[in-house]
Amino acid sequence: MRPVIYEDKKGYLHRVMVKDDDPDSAAKYGIPDGPPSLEDIDWSEMKREIHNALVRHGAFTWQEAQKNNGVALQAAISIFKRYLIHLYRKPEI
Repeated sequence: MRPVIYEDKKGYLHRVMVKDDDPDSAAKYGIPDGPPSLEDIDWSEMKREIHNALVRHGAFTWQEAQKNNGVALQAAISIFKRYLIHLYRKPEI
C-alpha cells in the first residue's frame, strides 16, 4: 500500500492508501488515512467558548485584543487547539 493525496470536488485534500499497483486516479476509492475529520468538532460549543474567553479578557476591539501581548487571542487559539488535539487523540472506531 502507498499513500496518495487527492483533492475532492469540494476542494478538500485527502490522504488515502491505495494498492501499490493502483494508479493515482483510484485515490477516491482508497482507504482514508487522516487527518481526522473536522466535522467531528462541535463548532457551536467551540465558538461559544472562544467568544466567552474574548469577553473575559476584555477583547472588544482590535486594540484591546492586542493588549498584554495578545493574551486574549492566545486564549482563543488555545481553545481551538484543544479541540484539534481532542480529534487526534479520540480513539478510532
